[in-house]
Amino acid sequence: MKLCFIVLIIGVFFSTANALSCLPCGQVECQTEEELDCGKGVTLVKDACACCYVCSKQRGEKCGGPFGTKGKCDTNKNLVCQKKDPICDLSYDDDDENPPIDDVNADGTCQNSLIVKIIEFYCNYWRKLLALLKGLRD
Repeated sequence: MKLCFIVLIIGVFFSTANALSCLPCGQVECQTEEELDCGKGVTLVKDACACCYVCSKQRGEKCGGPFGTKGKCDTNKNLVCQKKDPICDLSYDDDDENPPIDDVNADGTCQNSLIVKIIEFYCNYWRKLLALLKGLRD
């Protein structure tokens, strides 16, 4: 009886976990490229279940989301899905054991990858400079 109760509790716990449920690709009716009407120069990418082609997201459009269901950015235009605002979080330094972690299931916005890299570079620069100044003060 005790074992049945434990199995029941474990079953309830695992049934509430988030999961992406996809039909087998052979059972999915995909739109043709003409039906999608993505526009000139827009790259086609696979959907979250990797069965059908969909229009890639363009600069400023929503992307990411749980299991990538909000779409993928157009990598041919050097776009990346920026999950958080490109603002420097200077509240931690490289020595912190628990730096902020990006939520892989978070919504994002398609941004130019070069701009994102520049912002990350300057954020890391300022973070290291602040750590150096803090070390000099101590």
